[in-house]
Amino acid sequence: MAKGGDSYQVVYVDGDVPQLPIQLGQLLVDSSEIDSGTTNLQQCTSQSPLIYLPVTGAFGRTAAEVLAGVTVVNYYYPEGRVDRYGNNTVPGTTDMRAAFDAAYLVFKNGGTPPWGVGTYRLNKNGANVYALRWDSDVVLNGHGAMTLVGDGAQEYTLLYITGGSNVHVDVSGTTFDGALTGYTPAATNSIGIRQGSSVDRYNVANCHFTRFSSAAVYFAAQVPGKGGFIRDCTLDDIGHSGIGLAFGEKLTLSKVIAKNVQLQPFNLSTNNVTDILRNIDVVDCHVFGGGDYGGAFATTDRAAYAVIGRPTAASTDQGNIRLVNCSTHDYGLSAPGTVPLVLGVETRDIYRPLVTGHLSTGVRNIGLYSYRTVNALFQGCVATGNDVGLAMNNCTDYAEIGNSCYGNTTADRDYFGTDAPSTYLQADGLNTVLARGSVTFPAGVPTLANAEWNVTVDADVGTGHTRFAFINDASANARYSVEVTLSGSSAATGTYRTNTHTATTFNIETFTAGVAADEPYDFVVIGLPANTVEPN
Repeated sequence: MAKGGDSYQVVYVDGDVPQLPIQLGQLLVDSSEIDSGTTNLQQCTSQSPLIYLPVTGAFGRTAAEVLAGVTVVNYYYPEGRVDRYGNNTVPGTTDMRAAFDAAYLVFKNGGTPPWGVGTYRLNKNGANVYALRWDSDVVLNGHGAMTLVGDGAQEYTLLYITGGSNVHVDVSGTTFDGALTGYTPAATNSIGIRQGSSVDRYNVANCHFTRFSSAAVYFAAQVPGKGGFIRDCTLDDIGHSGIGLAFGEKLTLSKVIAKNVQLQPFNLSTNNVTDILRNIDVVDCHVFGGGDYGGAFATTDRAAYAVIGRPTAASTDQGNIRLVNCSTHDYGLSAPGTVPLVLGVETRDIYRPLVTGHLSTGVRNIGLYSYRTVNALFQGCVATGNDVGLAMNNCTDYAEIGNSCYGNTTADRDYFGTDAPSTYLQADGLNTVLARGSVTFPAGVPTLANAEWNVTVDADVGTGHTRFAFINDASANARYSVEVTLSGSSAATGTYRTNTHTATTFNIETFTAGVAADEPYDFVVIGLPANTVEPN
């Protein structure tokens, strides 16, 4: 068949019957003789006997690859691994987009999901705004060892999931790297994963996203199915949004850490009145730094957690968004001075937002903020080291319960509402215990017992008349109440009065049968502490 000593590569022919004519140098193999896709042939010569020599680790062409019409380039990699369908000659430089598309086509035809080990460059797909556009179920597991990297020059999406319906998405263990060295947060297409197809189940887990202008993950899809998670991910050096949800529901963001996201690390906001943005949980997520970008956004408000609906949307369409045990640290400290507001949490034009257990420290303006919300609840949060700790503006049936706001520069709490007053279901900050004590009169001298708090005896004005001083002052307008309980033997006929309330002192007088007398008593002072901006 050939001259002695000449050598030829093995060529496989699909099908159960060898295909004719036979070309010189080819060895035709009945596909049934390839042992479960794990037997290959060594190189043969015209002098070799026609025997099959198994090579360990080689994988024959699979049924899914035949159905998909995909060409195998490297038989030594198993089905699904992208290196099987393309040569990653210089990892991070060689464009492997076609190999990923081939692996995905095999998966769509019943094969193994795409996967890889190492760094894979994905160039932009021609004039399109993406590299990969996958239109059905997506399973992509890098097992913590796969990095997908952009070209570092153009603004485009690495993985765009669109064109399908009720899809199942499962992406894990992968680094998505846009490779951009400068941000253009006004760009809309520089994204790690963009979801457009409607969703049955959605899971993005254990992934790292870095160096994109627009977003790490952008979700804008109907969710007729079960919903899903974005969890255990890290985001860093992102321009506009870390996680962007333009519309969606039944989603949980859990244990996502955002570092140096320049505008809004968690951006749950919609542009349209009719969009669905509801039943979303953000749990145990944390923001460090970021919020500093100027440029086209030099006059734009920003928030580490932006939960924003539309003023006229139906309450059933936009609401029930919950932030649980999250935090914001050192956000927007280098933002341009032209930026009006930098906020740790912003809930705006949304129904029933819940913020609980949030820690906000080092935010340039307001740590916890609510604007034009209905039935917002902030509970058990801590705001310290910000300019303002907690503020509400033009809210309806707002409730703030058990929040600790202290050590903020301009105000710990701001109830004023620059646009319009708020109405409250409960506002603990308006009813803070400012001081308490128990008073006795040994030898006619008013003396505080061991139970006192935030108060001292300022002066013994006269019989039964004592002036007290706050250690930490009340609000400037001294809108507080002093409640007294007489505890002496004449309590049944005794009376009291309080007077001359100021931000620093107050007076208590006691009487027996209408005559000034040193009657022992307990008291508590309830009202607004200093560093509180009072309601309008």
